[in-house]
Amino acid sequence: MKRFLLPVLLAYDLNANGMAAILIFPENGGPAVGVYAGAAFATQTVRVSSTRAEEDGRRIGTDAVLPRGGLFVGIENDRYRIDVSYDRAGNGDLRTERLLFNADFRFGGERPLHPLLGIGVGQTDSRFDVPGRTLTFTNGTWALRGGLEYRKGGHYATLLAEYSRFLNAGSDSYLSDDTFTSYDLDEQHSFFIGLQYHYRFRFR
Repeated sequence: MKRFLLPVLLAYDLNANGMAAILIFPENGGPAVGVYAGAAFATQTVRVSSTRAEEDGRRIGTDAVLPRGGLFVGIENDRYRIDVSYDRAGNGDLRTERLLFNADFRFGGERPLHPLLGIGVGQTDSRFDVPGRTLTFTNGTWALRGGLEYRKGGHYATLLAEYSRFLNAGSDSYLSDDTFTSYDLDEQHSFFIGLQYHYRFRFR
């Protein structure tokens, strides 16, 4: 039965009728916490719509190398990990914050050295400086990643590469001196490479 999930039922009273919650842990697994850091090669393009003819239709783009660092918490066993991650990246002109829900799958996870492949989906908040103002965007994001992982006991070290792209366009706008200007996020994607460390706790 090691290949199947082990449901753990935790019952507790919240009112006179009582309620129950089900917490699922992977068989032979447990909680995992970790951190990661590296460099993100980011590209972002903003389209300008304005009542000023000289501004209307203009595109503002940036390419930057951003330091990125983050942390995650989840549950895992030798075959997969489900987690929630938060990270930040930025330099002087472009800053991003991401919250992702992730699923990573290991191939040959019972061996010390093995590859992994993962997906993630969530939200990105970004701030982009243009002359005279800072634009703020919030949009959905998906990510695809792969890596090579080394395990020793409950300790894991991973060389990780990830590509991410926005799911939907964000927008920001300004009104000043009878001029209305809208900024629409036309493109936002990044390629990240870095190192990850995490520890898996075992209950049994």
